[in-house]
Amino acid sequence: MVTLLQFAQEAPPLFRGSYGALLLPAFTFSMGRSMSDPTDPTFWDKILVGSTAAIAWLSGEMGRVVVAGAAGGLYRWLMEERKRLREGIIAIVSGAVGSVYLGPIVMRLLEIGGLSVTGHPTGYMTAGFLAGMTGVSLAKVAIAIIEVQAKKLRGGNGQ
Repeated sequence: MVTLLQFAQEAPPLFRGSYGALLLPAFTFSMGRSMSDPTDPTFWDKILVGSTAAIAWLSGEMGRVVVAGAAGGLYRWLMEERKRLREGIIAIVSGAVGSVYLGPIVMRLLEIGGLSVTGHPTGYMTAGFLAGMTGVSLAKVAIAIIEVQAKKLRGGNGQ
């Protein structure tokens, strides 16, 4: 019998979160196996190990920032007047991505504004939430600036 603990100990270091993957150490993989090879993991074993690794990653520092950014995207979508499901999914995904890449920029902007969140334990999550909430708008502004600069380089009037 291979336990989840043994599977988790063999996982790559990227998937070992702050809690390890010790969420279900007593669970054994015995259901649905063929008698010829009892060590071969089944589909459900792989799903269980994968979901446990995802939960362990989400409980780590970067996972919490991604969840905070997704919550920021969800909050922004809920505050819109017209709510379409497609736009909500896009807002949540872009909030999660924006929290990772725009989080440090938002943190620096907060410091420039006099709000130091660097030393606070939830400072990264705060910056991730704000980056997720404003991520789509900041991306639109950045793309507009790049397009104006490209027009200027091509010889256009930049408008």
